[in-house]
Amino acid sequence: MSVTYGLVCISEVLKDFDKSIAFRAMTRKRFNDLSTKESREFAMNELSERVLHNTKTTLQIVKHCSYNKINHYRVSSKLFPLVTDPTLKINVDDLKDIEQIKKTLSDVGQAAKDLDVSLSIHPDQFNVLASERAEVVAKTVIELNFHAWVLDTMNMPQDYSCPMNVHPSTSTKEPTDENLKKIVDRFWSGFQKTSDGVKKRLVVENEDKGCWNCMNLFKYFHIYTRETYDHAFPLTYDNLHNKCNPSEINTQKITDEQNVQAFYHTWNTTPVFHWSIGKSDAPNEKRSHADYLDGDIPEFNNTDGIPFTIKWECEIKAKDKAIFKILGHEPSIDATWKTTPVVNKKTTNKKVQPKPETKTKTQAEPQPEQQTQKESEPTKKNANNPRFNQIYGR
Repeated sequence: MSVTYGLVCISEVLKDFDKSIAFRAMTRKRFNDLSTKESREFAMNELSERVLHNTKTTLQIVKHCSYNKINHYRVSSKLFPLVTDPTLKINVDDLKDIEQIKKTLSDVGQAAKDLDVSLSIHPDQFNVLASERAEVVAKTVIELNFHAWVLDTMNMPQDYSCPMNVHPSTSTKEPTDENLKKIVDRFWSGFQKTSDGVKKRLVVENEDKGCWNCMNLFKYFHIYTRETYDHAFPLTYDNLHNKCNPSEINTQKITDEQNVQAFYHTWNTTPVFHWSIGKSDAPNEKRSHADYLDGDIPEFNNTDGIPFTIKWECEIKAKDKAIFKILGHEPSIDATWKTTPVVNKKTTNKKVQPKPETKTKTQAEPQPEQQTQKESEPTKKNANNPRFNQIYGR
């Protein structure tokens, strides 16, 4: 199957089944209030318990994805609330549950590999490597390095098969060649300060407004960086962003198909793209994600007619409910996540019940028979016969 549907962060199905299967946040105010009323140690212990809960929730979601034929998952960027907040000076190793947290993260990575669920992460948009403010860049480097540490602790590969997705997040009202290159040069300078775990995973996405439409992103974050720094960033295509902020050549809008063809070949592995629709075409709603998709994600072909294999992260508010509607099957739930250790075999699915049943057995059960979304080898460039879209250059 050339289209892989990917879940973004939250499982609405699991939340409906058991309200505890949801990520737990903590605000700075809450942390400071606990520190004042109780003690900093008390606040740290509360934070540690929430982080451990979040990693266990991630483990269950990965298993849930596999059981339900969803073979890609975007890890939440909010597993560790407050840990990178510079005002709180929190050291992750000071969390009382850190060893169990690390073990659970390792279990997440192992489960993803065993169950054929690829992973990615998308740090928040306040991360700005191209900022003109040194303190913003420094904070961004800390944030990106921490997300890379999370993936490394999961034992995920340091390559684009486990991408970290960011936006340029810096625009200009005068998108001249000189100004765009200045932004990319600052981005590159910040990028050089990051860890290897970031450098080997970072991909860049087109934006829904401003100068970084698909054409400029390709020309400057792929071609210009390759020619100037000998590093061509893989590019993440977002169809809704393109709809809101299209590219044009000779007054003709570039189509989804043309953009997919161009962006696909910036990757050396199966690319991870974003698919969604807006709530409506109204100016105040066109950039907001709808609850559900309006149909299947289309299959895109190379210029020679061969279908591309693409992982599409579905950015819709109904999350996996929307994916199940597209896939046309009822979800199955494994409700033993609190007591059953990760095993190398998939457990038997059972249909959703009003309340979870408590299992006492921990042994692996027979694998369910299901048709998973298997990947084919990504289409390769051929330097002698380059049958790929060169609309933005090479």
